[in-house]
Amino acid sequence: MVLAPATWTVVSNAPLAAEPAVDGATDTLRQWSFAPTKRISTYITAIVAGPYASVHDTYTDDVCHHPARALLSEVDARLPRLR
Repeated sequence: MVLAPATWTVVSNAPLAAEPAVDGATDTLRQWSFAPTKRISTYITAIVAGPYASVHDTYTDDVCHHPARALLSEVDARLPRLR
């Protein structure tokens, strides 16, 4: 479980177990829960949280970029096909 500001994006290499829930104590935090994975090495476990924007595109596999919001216009300029 990850408790983060409601405006942040939180991603992991584990699947999302449920939609992020607003924390009952305050409406400024969200609780993110991720499903258990098959047994993997601890060094490849990833959780990323911060003021990111998400850009999704699909090729033969799903591709997802998570640039910092401050860099989103630069990413848009370099990847106009994602608009």
